[in-house]
Amino acid sequence: MNPGDPNQPQQTWAAGQPAPGAPETAAPGVAGAAPGQYAAPGQYSSPGQVPYPPSQPVPPQPVPPQQAPSGQWGAQPGPQGWGAPSQPAPARQFDVRAQLPALLLIASTVAGLVTYFMGFVSWVVPDNSASETEIENWADNYANGSSGIPGFASYEIVLNPGKFLIVLGAIAIAAALVLIPRFRKAVPFLAVAAAGAWLALFSAAVTTTSVPVIGIGAGAIVALIFGFLQVGLLLGAAVLGGLRKE
Repeated sequence: MNPGDPNQPQQTWAAGQPAPGAPETAAPGVAGAAPGQYAAPGQYSSPGQVPYPPSQPVPPQPVPPQQAPSGQWGAQPGPQGWGAPSQPAPARQFDVRAQLPALLLIASTVAGLVTYFMGFVSWVVPDNSASETEIENWADNYANGSSGIPGFASYEIVLNPGKFLIVLGAIAIAAALVLIPRFRKAVPFLAVAAAGAWLALFSAAVTTTSVPVIGIGAGAIVALIFGFLQVGLLLGAAVLGGLRKE
């Protein structure tokens, strides 16, 4: 067979395959390779050269699934993440301790309205149980200076307690308005104003009873009781509101 004869069919050898009769040499760039052995797939004989193709295809290796770190989406099995169905929110329970200032304000509103309407009931009643002797002794004591005049014995307080009842009624309405959270800062001022109005009512009632011929009626007694409750509830709401902010 003459290699230079054009009539002979030319045989093309695959790249990396030694021609028949050629000496077997080691794979270039691989130290210690046996003669006739080629470089493994993915190894380069020198920088910039194309690796020798493998003699047999290498099956693909399975890629292990990557586990997401804890605390991220998809870390736990199950339908989670953005595509997960929304879970129903738990039902909100009524917290008595958190709503206690509001409850006290509502109770003070009721007590204040009751106090206001007691102004339409009898405040001063005649004391028919006083004898003439007791009346004469009381007049003699004032004439001789043995009995003093109370400091609250004035027209402003004793004979006109209705204005203090009006103040307590207005404070009751204001207590209903401060249920709105943005108005809660006014609760301490309402409590102080209600305390002043109730103290004026108390002084009027005590000064009235110092005269033996008159006494306080049912309206005064009920107004003093519910007015005291109104002041106490407002003070409690103010104190609890301040502690909650802390």
